[in-house]
Amino acid sequence: MSSFRIFQETRDRLYKVLNELARVAEERRETTITDITDVGIDTSFYENLNTNQDINRRFLADILRERAENVRKKRAFRLAVVGEFNVGKSTLINALLRKKVLSDGRQPTTATITTLRYGESEQFRVTYLPQYQTQHPTILQNSTDLFNDIAKYTSDPAQCNDNGQAILTGKEVSLAEKIKEVEVWCNADFLREQEIEIEIIDTPGLGSIYEVHKTVTYSLIPEVDATLFLISSDGVGEEHISFLKFLREYVNQMLFVMTKIDYARDKEELEDSLSFNRKAIMTSVDKINIQKIYPVSAISVLHGNDSESGFTEFKQAL
Repeated sequence: MSSFRIFQETRDRLYKVLNELARVAEERRETTITDITDVGIDTSFYENLNTNQDINRRFLADILRERAENVRKKRAFRLAVVGEFNVGKSTLINALLRKKVLSDGRQPTTATITTLRYGESEQFRVTYLPQYQTQHPTILQNSTDLFNDIAKYTSDPAQCNDNGQAILTGKEVSLAEKIKEVEVWCNADFLREQEIEIEIIDTPGLGSIYEVHKTVTYSLIPEVDATLFLISSDGVGEEHISFLKFLREYVNQMLFVMTKIDYARDKEELEDSLSFNRKAIMTSVDKINIQKIYPVSAISVLHGNDSESGFTEFKQAL
């Protein structure tokens, strides 16, 4: 069964469960406090409340029904593309779309959560974090050149040395500290042809010089339905393993991809790298069973050469 179908069936089951819980809560006339947001607050807090203090209470049934309705309205399957900076996340997404929409390169460019959806008319929306919304109201703009129009909202400037390593100190302020999300509506066959509505999410890379990039990516994971986990032929490191241990707690639909396979000297070296990375992950991270890591050259796809790119098999698996 495809991830899309699992998503639909899980959503429908959750909707029914929440409504059933609401029915029980209504019979019991259960209420709950709604103005206290601390998670895991000590119960002694309630005992020490001033008896004259007003506390907002709501019927639990109403809250459950609202949540059930939010679940019912969740139409889109959210697919996050994650991995180390400079591993080729944006390039892979561009290859899926069959056109350059996202900035890519040797620098750790992606700074903000960038969500791509299908749209017959191409446009984008930039939403700033609440503390910046007074100075920077939401931008909604049509576009005939998404690649250039969104770059200043999605990409941090950075420099790399000849080995692709970031050499900035990280003193510059990242866009991730100001912008909540960039949403892009793109006229691409891949987005239009799926069984259900799909959102592809480009994420800031792990290991970036900007610590906020890691924070933003980690905070997104509980909200997605599946991930593409990208690794390079250089192998997996502690950063990958740590992230995968976190990821497995929230997402059980993962597809592993090795990018930039053009750099392998020959097929034997590529197979050795795939086998090494697969064993390294499965040895280090419990509950992850990788059937296959898909080798892909996204840049070959963008250059119109699919035959040696590994892209066909990867796309079928996706």
